[in-house]
Amino acid sequence: MPIWKYSGKEVSEEEIYMALNAISYLCFKCGQATCSEDCPIRKLAAELKALKESKDE
Repeated sequence: MPIWKYSGKEVSEEEIYMALNAISYLCFKCGQATCSEDCPIRKLAAELKALKESKDE
């Protein structure tokens, strides 16, 4: 299982899926044209997707 770097905790695929799902509710849906690279929600989603992909390797 992948390890969440901020806590050192192993996370399951289900936990990652649930976190990504929760983020979709937090997102303000600015759209690609206006969403900034500095958006913390966007950054978190990217980190979780990378964590999910690291499990697949």
